[in-house]
Amino acid sequence: MLDFQQDMSLKTTRKKNVVLQERWSLDTGSVIRKRRSCQGYEAFLKYMYQVQNNFSPFLGEMREKQMANVPIVGIDPTIMRQLIDYAYTSDITIHQDNAQHLLSAANMVQIISVREACCRFLEKEMDPGNCLGIHCFAEAHMCMSLAQSAKEYTLEHFSEVAKHSEILLLPQKKLIEFIQEDELVTTSEEVVLQVVLDWARYDPDRRTSVLSDVLQYVRLPLVSPYFLFDKITSEPLLSGNAQCRPLLDEAMKYYILKVRERKVKFLVIHVTYIFGASPLDLKSTLYKVFYVHLC
Repeated sequence: MLDFQQDMSLKTTRKKNVVLQERWSLDTGSVIRKRRSCQGYEAFLKYMYQVQNNFSPFLGEMREKQMANVPIVGIDPTIMRQLIDYAYTSDITIHQDNAQHLLSAANMVQIISVREACCRFLEKEMDPGNCLGIHCFAEAHMCMSLAQSAKEYTLEHFSEVAKHSEILLLPQKKLIEFIQEDELVTTSEEVVLQVVLDWARYDPDRRTSVLSDVLQYVRLPLVSPYFLFDKITSEPLLSGNAQCRPLLDEAMKYYILKVRERKVKFLVIHVTYIFGASPLDLKSTLYKVFYVHLC
C-alpha cells in the first residue's frame, strides 16, 4: 500500500487558516480519506453538500461521520482527485481516456453537472464503432437520454455498426431489441441476417441453441432468395439447426407463392389482351385452378 500526505490549496473563497489536509491510501483502486483537520474536512463536505447534495452520509447521523477512515470503493484515485479539484474550482478536463470513468464516479457520488458533461462529451464522440458500447454503458448508469441517443444512432447507421465487433458482444435480449425495431435503417435485410449469424458464430457453444429465438426477428421474406438459399446450403448454423428450419421453410414458401402470384398476373394480362375477357372473372378462375393444383 502506498501512503502519502498532501496539503490541498483551496482555490475557492474560504475562511482564513482553514486548510484541508488529507492522507490518501491507494490499494487496488480504493481510496481512503483520513481526517487530519476536522474543521477543514467539514468545510469541504459542507461545500460539496451545498453545491451537489452529495457526500451526505458524512454530514448526517450515519456511521461514516464518526469513522476516521472512510473507504470509497470503486473509484480510481486519479478520478477522485479530479472530482475533488472540481468541487473547489468548478473546472474539470474530460477526454476520451477518462470520460467513462468520470461519468461512473460522478454518478456514484451524485455530481450531476459532471455526469451531464460526460454524457454530452460521449454523445459528441459517438461513431459506428462505439455507439453500442456507449448505449449499454449509459443504460447501466441510468443516463437514459444518452442511452436513447446512442440507440437512435445505432438504428440509423446499422449497416456501418454491423461492420464493427461491438455488435458481437451484445447479449441476446439487447441484439433482439435492435433488430426488431421498425426504425432500423439498413442497405438490405441480408445485413441483419449476417449480423445474427456472425453473432451466433462468435460464441457457438452458448448461442447456437438460441439462434432460432433471434432469427425469428429477422425479416426473412425481405432477404434475397438467392442469398438465403446460399446460407441454408453453406452455413452449418442453419443447415444443421432443426429449430431454425421452420423459419427458413416459411420464407422459402413466401418466395414460391410470390413467384406464382407474378405468373398468374402475367397470364391474366396476356389472356385478356388476346381474348378480351374480364380480368376479374379470369383471375378468379385462374386462382381456383392454382389452389386445386397446390392441393
